[in-house]
Amino acid sequence: MRKLLTLFFGDPKNVVLNSKEDIQKHAGKLSMLTDEEKEILADYLAHAEVNQRLPGNAKNPNYQYGVSVGQAIDKQKCLTN
Repeated sequence: MRKLLTLFFGDPKNVVLNSKEDIQKHAGKLSMLTDEEKEILADYLAHAEVNQRLPGNAKNPNYQYGVSVGQAIDKQKCLTN
């Protein structure tokens, strides 16, 4: 069923998140992620939000918007292992 939904709606991992507002905008596609993927993505986005509020020289280049959901999940997996 998940594969059929992916074919119909598109792969949620290809969605590019440029801001936290994009999460609401693409909620339908993002709901197709597994629970584990949703949790990993939420961790990444929490870091990206904090990172946005830091002064320029304190920003962590690992946590930025403008990446796809798949990239964010992969990055977060690497950064927490």
